[in-house]
Amino acid sequence: MKLSKVYYIAFCLLMGFAANAQGVFKRTFGATTGFNEGNSVVQMPDTGFLMVGAMSGFGGGASDIMMIKTDKNGVQQWLKPFGWANIEVGKNIKATNDGNYVICGYTNSFGAGGYDVLLVKITPTGETIWARTYGGTDWDFGYTVCPTADGGYIVAGETYSFGLGQNDFYVVKTDADGVMQWQKTIGTPLADVGRSVVQTYDGTYVVVGYTTQVSNINNNDVFFTRLDAQGDTLWTKRQNPVGDDYAFDVAQIPTDSSYCIVGHTNSFSGPLFDPYILHFTKDDVQLTANNMPSNGYSSRMYSCVARNVNGQLGITGETIPDFDSKPFGLMNLISPDAAYIWGFNFNISFQEEYFYQIINCFGDGFAMVGTSKSAGPGLSSATLMTVAWNAIVAPDYTVGVPEAETGLKSVLYPNPSTGIVKFSLQKEAKNLSLIVYNAIGQEVFNKTYNGAAQVEEDFSKFENGMYKVRITADGKYTTQTFVIAR
Repeated sequence: MKLSKVYYIAFCLLMGFAANAQGVFKRTFGATTGFNEGNSVVQMPDTGFLMVGAMSGFGGGASDIMMIKTDKNGVQQWLKPFGWANIEVGKNIKATNDGNYVICGYTNSFGAGGYDVLLVKITPTGETIWARTYGGTDWDFGYTVCPTADGGYIVAGETYSFGLGQNDFYVVKTDADGVMQWQKTIGTPLADVGRSVVQTYDGTYVVVGYTTQVSNINNNDVFFTRLDAQGDTLWTKRQNPVGDDYAFDVAQIPTDSSYCIVGHTNSFSGPLFDPYILHFTKDDVQLTANNMPSNGYSSRMYSCVARNVNGQLGITGETIPDFDSKPFGLMNLISPDAAYIWGFNFNISFQEEYFYQIINCFGDGFAMVGTSKSAGPGLSSATLMTVAWNAIVAPDYTVGVPEAETGLKSVLYPNPSTGIVKFSLQKEAKNLSLIVYNAIGQEVFNKTYNGAAQVEEDFSKFENGMYKVRITADGKYTTQTFVIAR
């Protein structure tokens, strides 16, 4: 399945064009010293957002769980650290059935020893209801929590304290108060990492992650299992095309109870990574296993969510363009069989940018949370970004604008811009031209340059909105999108 190279460095191909769509924004958060990372987010009944991650330089320990509440437009309302004397990290947050929230992560401040899985229940204002740890005397990490139909929780992660190998899948089931009901390890004699879990339509659980290849310990295979309600293994499967393959998330498709596993692989475009999507029926019959070739980009996917209305998937992660070594945040909308619908990447100043989770928003949009070194406070900042689900496909912004590419690599920045936009090529072009089109396909700018690798133009007279530019250099061309926003 070929991934379109209509990659968008702008964050707003998106400016709220559906009347009932989620408003769009991108915000950065955190302390002004140390690091900040955003790992997970939920939308609250007031349409604001509650985000969790980790931060240093603000709380009492080396690293604290960061909790940030925003309004519906991403404006911060409060920030609270949670932690003790050493290291706490929040990896995932979910709404509970009683109007509160549960955070999954890990700690080495207290517990059985080393690091322990940490589960914290909080109120909507960030006050702690209870905190529990799980694990043994070695290192144990929690990555995903899923509220269960009986009012309890199930956690997926990895353990070095128990199991068969170096590290194994670690699954913990608790009651509504966080009291452990059972724990389970799944693995091989080598290394196994559990990344995500979902309770499916029949009350059982699908847990996904990756395992070390037996034939090549430098590579991994997609590894996943189904557990019954008591934690007993129903089956375990390994997906190993040829190279290095990872599963990071799983989502149940609401329209037919099938499920998709999302990660990345270099089995097809090695050494570059492609998004990798496995689709199974509700009865575990594999329908498809597709990579999405990134055409010179190396892309890793960390999260997925199924739209409630039609089973399409939002997937997110990072992509590294071949003209730069630093990752951009990446989001795609696809079908369950990995057919590309639309997508974009985001970076402000060519520093690291990642998206770690994607969720559905009220109004049928998406929200992504991640970490940025290209903007915001501290050594890194937590980021929250929203998009409207249909912002790229309606209306049709491609009117009169060629979309095909012929191998030209270029970047434009800053994006969004208040008017000044710079265009940069990998090398100097003898003949360079820019043609800019507005949202309805009208040509609004046309200029030719001789002997240039970088040019700068002032579009401050343009109205706010989205524009496409066709960049032609020595017979090669590409089209990109930028936003004017003042």
